[in-house]
Amino acid sequence: MSGWPEIEYDDCYPVDEDFVEWGVVSSPKLDMAKAGEWLLRELPRAAEHMCCSCRVRKGKNSFGEAVLLIEFSTSGWSGAESIIALIERRVDLRHHMLSWRRGGHYVFEVKAPPPRPISEVRAQAWATRRAKYGERGHHGSYSR
Repeated sequence: MSGWPEIEYDDCYPVDEDFVEWGVVSSPKLDMAKAGEWLLRELPRAAEHMCCSCRVRKGKNSFGEAVLLIEFSTSGWSGAESIIALIERRVDLRHHMLSWRRGGHYVFEVKAPPPRPISEVRAQAWATRRAKYGERGHHGSYSR
């Protein structure tokens, strides 16, 4: 995701220098899809570093399409509020804001990625089992 930097944290606050490069609307280039991916990556990370909360859940938009809803609560924490200020400055990030309520409660809507084919899911599951149990993919001596 080139051009969409990760937010760095220092003592539970976002590093202000990270936000300086976002001051120009064209840096990084406007992109609605990448903005959604950035929100999906960075808001949960923010909750790991600061006193705010984030929950991602599946939902449907008003057209019945699958979306991911990101519920982000700043709890009045100034570091989290600075992330919201960044989101409000950029059209592509603000585009995903579905709602907000007093007290720093925000909901963002991001298009859900397409479902993976079952063959890909099975291949990943078997790769995980082989890594854990060896080439046979199980611990016992049963056969199929």
